Amino acid sequence: MESSRNLFLIFLALALLALVPRFYELGSLGFYGDEDVTSLPSRAYAETGESVFPSGMPYHRAYPHTILNAASANLFGLDNDFSYRVPSAILGALTVLLLFFMGRRFFDTPTALVAAILMALSAWHIEVSREARMYGPFLFFYTLTAFSAWLWAIEGKWRYLLLTLVAFAGSCVFHELSLIGAALVLIPLMFASWSKVKLIPLAALSIFMAGASYLYRELFVVPPFFIWQKESGTVSVPEPSEALTAAVDLVTRVEWLPEPIATMPVVAGVLFSVGAVLGLWVAHQCRTNDEAYAWPLRKAALCVAAALTGGLVFSGFLHGAFMAAIVFLILHPDGISKLSPKLLRPFIVLLLVSAAWLVVSTMELGLVAGIKELVMRPFPYIAYLLQMLMGVTALFLLALLYYAMRGHHREENAARACLLAALVPLLVASTLVPWGGMRILVGLYPFMLLIAALALLGALRQLGRWSGYWGGNGAAVLAVLIALSGILGGHGIPQAATVVNIENGDKLPALIFSEREFYPDHRGVGQYVRTNRQPNDIVIAEDPLQMAWYAGGADYWLKSLKGHAESVYKTPDGKIRYLYDRSVLFTQKEMADIASYKKGRVWLVTSGETANKIRHNLSPLQQEWLNNVRATIKPLFVGRDNASMVYCLNCDVSP
Repeated sequence: MESSRNLFLIFLALALLALVPRFYELGSLGFYGDEDVTSLPSRAYAETGESVFPSGMPYHRAYPHTILNAASANLFGLDNDFSYRVPSAILGALTVLLLFFMGRRFFDTPTALVAAILMALSAWHIEVSREARMYGPFLFFYTLTAFSAWLWAIEGKWRYLLLTLVAFAGSCVFHELSLIGAALVLIPLMFASWSKVKLIPLAALSIFMAGASYLYRELFVVPPFFIWQKESGTVSVPEPSEALTAAVDLVTRVEWLPEPIATMPVVAGVLFSVGAVLGLWVAHQCRTNDEAYAWPLRKAALCVAAALTGGLVFSGFLHGAFMAAIVFLILHPDGISKLSPKLLRPFIVLLLVSAAWLVVSTMELGLVAGIKELVMRPFPYIAYLLQMLMGVTALFLLALLYYAMRGHHREENAARACLLAALVPLLVASTLVPWGGMRILVGLYPFMLLIAALALLGALRQLGRWSGYWGGNGAAVLAVLIALSGILGGHGIPQAATVVNIENGDKLPALIFSEREFYPDHRGVGQYVRTNRQPNDIVIAEDPLQMAWYAGGADYWLKSLKGHAESVYKTPDGKIRYLYDRSVLFTQKEMADIASYKKGRVWLVTSGETANKIRHNLSPLQQEWLNNVRATIKPLFVGRDNASMVYCLNCDVSP
């Protein structure tokens, strides 16, 4: 039995391992991405007690995060970038410790230790923990919700129910992805006789959580915007005509359906229904004599997974169908050896349907494009995870296939629970979301790490038994060394060192969730403008919200209306303005006005974050205007990323 002293030393080592990379030089680089979206309302709350943007628009999303940031800003300084990152860093470090306790309770100390080390030295989690955003804090409460809910279900102690409600309240107010947590509550019921709490209490808790998550957003987060919009006399701006045409096309074309039925959604519905019926028949054929409590829920889950598998294959969603099939196998108590006789003929049918889709798709699009169409619709999230987090994802997939092939064993319930907790968001995304950003999968991460650690230790223990070179303790030491070394990719001391020592212009190592190419220098260009601007000067910015933080604000927003209409509104004076800071959309009329402006200087601030996305962010006219500026005027200041720049348009500076 482990001594309290050893556990304390492990806890202390993990705390240091988590805290150091999350706090080291935390404020050395300026904000990037959407950090300004969080920090500006936080500073306003610290100054006035109201969470609002410079435009006056209220911001109630992740409201407790705003309050925590404001408290930190009052302590460390309102204009200090470090201040607004402290809450994320603290809760990020606490998530590492929480994962250790969770792993130790459901598995063993070596598994918990390896999983916690992987998270402590995770490039992605360090990056998220060093951002003034809500994703790191949300993950802490989301993980705690699952941990405490499963403890309540398994042990039946009411204190865990209370902790579940508190944890869920935290995840609910930090992010709407808390809705997925409502499904995680039911996972202990998926395995016969594992949960002491019966179906009705757990189902009631799940329904309550789902309803609370939805109502919180609809009653607290969204309404203040419409109230502000009405009181300020602003109106929404429709998309340009070409975007409206595209929207009308969606009535007859569902973009995320495979070719060629994207133009025939009714046919897709019929095909899905036929496949779903086949799936339900398979579920019936594979029925078991499960009479333990909550058996209706387990049978319903199997039917849904089987119906999804058949329906998705028949409608051409092969990636989502594979995920649904894996869920079915993880849920079914029998192993593949018992199921294979019953699954053989349905499998052949699904294989033939898949082949038919391959023929149709390749005839329509060509061989390579046709295969991609089938495999990637709506988006191959698991393949993207494998590309970005090779080692951890590979271990997760190996464990996934291992448990999918095996029959249920009570001692494996925790592993299957973690697999399902990771598969639920993955299946939803793989079925419904063409591309929602990898942040929608943030909730699967701790469960993936636990399974990866379990698989790594299992493989090393087995290898030790085969070779005779080491036992269980040796396997644990090797697993810890592997986790520290960074050879799994995305996790380890080298990756952690890269993240904390990143400089402006460096490529971000954790692209899986950040989706940004490199670290921009908004602070440098913004502070240059703030230092040199005069009262009558005008500022045009590609990222006006960053300039609101660093440069004292921007007057014009250099952005195309197409694709960004939801971010602007029309004021009573007829101008189209940015929702967050009231900067005016920079259109042809504004270009003409600026060309003749003589009352002060005109500054143009470009953003390194959008340097490679000019066609997406700017209209053809804006692209032409910007290219002309770059060709005829030399920048007065170049950010440390060598991409963010400051131009003076009427200072007679020649190239």
